[in-house]
Amino acid sequence: MVAIGSANAGIGPNDPWSAAERQEMIEAWAEDEGHSDRLRFVHIPDINDPPNWVKHAEMYHGTSGVLHTSDASTESLYEESGWIIQRHELLNREDLVGWRVRETLKLTFAVPEVDAVQMILKESIPSAVIDWLSEEDRTKRLVLLEPNVERIA
Repeated sequence: MVAIGSANAGIGPNDPWSAAERQEMIEAWAEDEGHSDRLRFVHIPDINDPPNWVKHAEMYHGTSGVLHTSDASTESLYEESGWIIQRHELLNREDLVGWRVRETLKLTFAVPEVDAVQMILKESIPSAVIDWLSEEDRTKRLVLLEPNVERIA
């Protein structure tokens, strides 16, 4: 089961994809890897209340199992609630951070050659997800979501 958090969050510069779109990206990757039949998804809205998070999330994903996470605070919250935890360290974390991937995507927006975009993005994004992003010109959103910057005259 894949739990997608912040399901109720609005789309903005730091969160450009809805929960449904994040699920679609994961599904595209999973299908490409041959895992699509193994995944179930739940979308969990934020409550911004860490002490009550696990109880809240359990209403969506159930009350037992093994939690796989890379996040220390999530690990701690679930461990305190009696869950079995499998901690995973993130690989290449210095290069694969959200803001850097989003900025790279923005830079490729004006590149008309699909092969060139694939070459640029393949170091940080699976090919199936790059294809998903290319459909319906989804990278355009990143440019349009730029925060308003006041210009000095």
